[in-house]
Amino acid sequence: MKIKNTSILKKFFIFCCIVLISLYGIYLVIPYILTPIANKYIPTIEKTVKDTCGLDIKIENLGFTTSANFHVGIKAQKLSIAIPDDTKPFFNVQDFKGDIKLLPLINHQVEFGVIRAKNLEGSLTVKKDGTLLIQDFLLTNQKESSEPLTSLPFGLKLSNTLPNIHIGNYKFAFIDSTDNKSYYIQGDNFDITDFILDKKIKVTTKGKIIFDEQLISNFDIKIFNKIMPNVQLDDLLFPKDSIGETEPKAEEEIPTMTNPSQYTLIDIFKLAKKNNLRADIQANIKVSGTFKNPIQNGTFEVNNMSVAVNNKSLPTSYAKLIFKGDKT
Repeated sequence: MKIKNTSILKKFFIFCCIVLISLYGIYLVIPYILTPIANKYIPTIEKTVKDTCGLDIKIENLGFTTSANFHVGIKAQKLSIAIPDDTKPFFNVQDFKGDIKLLPLINHQVEFGVIRAKNLEGSLTVKKDGTLLIQDFLLTNQKESSEPLTSLPFGLKLSNTLPNIHIGNYKFAFIDSTDNKSYYIQGDNFDITDFILDKKIKVTTKGKIIFDEQLISNFDIKIFNKIMPNVQLDDLLFPKDSIGETEPKAEEEIPTMTNPSQYTLIDIFKLAKKNNLRADIQANIKVSGTFKNPIQNGTFEVNNMSVAVNNKSLPTSYAKLIFKGDKT
């Protein structure tokens, strides 16, 4: 009798293993099935976005992804978003991929995995009065909002563990609408890792700042910060005490610079270029402790620092700060 029962249990165990392996195989194969279907619906997605919020969105090679560590996500070879009146997209990304983790969903937690992009570009047009062109678009196309969401469905909550972000090359520019000149920051290897909203964040990147074809700064930054606010992401995005609050007046939503004596963002950029502002920055800093008593370790260097006074450039200078605190 015992031999018979053992045989049945063995067969049942083998059957369960076959079922689980088959399901896992289907899970890994699903992207190859769904990706061609998703690409057929790209025109529908683009039209829906256009009809809903007026933005021009272009998608190339949309697909789904799964991984052996139970992450599911989406990818796109190219994604761009533009407003109809602008000359170029204000958001453009190539070889984009983002995913979420499946296992935390068992505990009703929504936790993102990784966000990657080979190339990311942002471009905002600044009008003569200092406001952004996209502000006019948002005000013109804003619609009456429905009841705000107070939580995610099915009892889900957003995890404070945020995704690792890896950007190969990036460029973010402000464009002067009066002369089409560009003031931008450009770099590579932009990484955000170890990001837990209420605990820590690590940021590394290097690049340069260019104002109208003039080099302002080269930078190489590594920062590991362990002083974070005691907040929950779910509470930030879905505040429970927002119900009953009065909406701000329309004129208070987006202030404009009407006083000609005020400097606009472009004015500040032009002033920095005119005065030949120059400063290369290298930072490798670890911060811990508390907001009241921060502990810093590492170095902060400023090289080739100079500025012009009365159209005459001052001699270049150098500064280096060394922080020596407790080990983080």
